Amino acid sequence: MDDRLLMIVLRLLHIIGGTFWVGAMLVAAGFLYPAAREGPAGGRVLQQIMMRYRLSTWLSVAAAVTVLSGLWMYGRVAVATGGEWMRTRPGITLGVGGLLAIAAAATAGAVAAPTGRRLGELGARLQQAGDAPAPTDVAEMQRLQARLLRATRLIAALLVLTVAAMAVARYL
Repeated sequence: MDDRLLMIVLRLLHIIGGTFWVGAMLVAAGFLYPAAREGPAGGRVLQQIMMRYRLSTWLSVAAAVTVLSGLWMYGRVAVATGGEWMRTRPGITLGVGGLLAIAAAATAGAVAAPTGRRLGELGARLQQAGDAPAPTDVAEMQRLQARLLRATRLIAALLVLTVAAMAVARYL
């Protein structure tokens, strides 16, 4: 594949993956997770989205495609310029944006994903039991929901800052 075509493919993967990742995280942080905290109906909808439609898997794929394609493009330009481009304002700004995206992906992998998994398992167990949940289970559910909401909001904020850096880097 020639260099120009490779950069076009990488850029498309980066923008499409990033658009899905950022948009989904904003919807999750602003609407899905707050709705799930309001009662069992919201929790069931969120559980359906995560377990049956595998949103968390799609988010992981989008994050990986976005970060890896971004690193590949950044590295290609850095190597082609002998590292000089990395010291320019656009290079620095894109580097900072990339680091913010990597921090968002790390937060998702280290905090949001395991918390969401535990929350889904607890929710499924409580649904199967059918009885009124024990106070300890309710407290655990609320703790996990709050942790997931905080992590999701942090990820969304990091991604908004990433998008801002990517949007303005070219003009600096």
